[in-house]
Amino acid sequence: MVIVHAPAGVVLLATALQRYFFGRLHPWQALTLLAVALLPIYPDLRLTLAGLASTVVVLGRQATCPPAQVFWARKQMVRNKRN
Repeated sequence: MVIVHAPAGVVLLATALQRYFFGRLHPWQALTLLAVALLPIYPDLRLTLAGLASTVVVLGRQATCPPAQVFWARKQMVRNKRN
């Protein structure tokens, strides 16, 4: 089982550090994935399931939210309108 769980944790760690998974991640998503990425690496079924459940929530939220770059672009447009 560790052969399956540990690579999943490494992929999550890379995803968190790159802040990209099928689109830019919000900072809170990257921080959550960074914390969750360590759970599947340790060979315990409970930790692995908790990590995978958290991952599904974070990445599922990414599918419903605009990417971070769109968020920052909107924020920049608001600043430009004020000036």
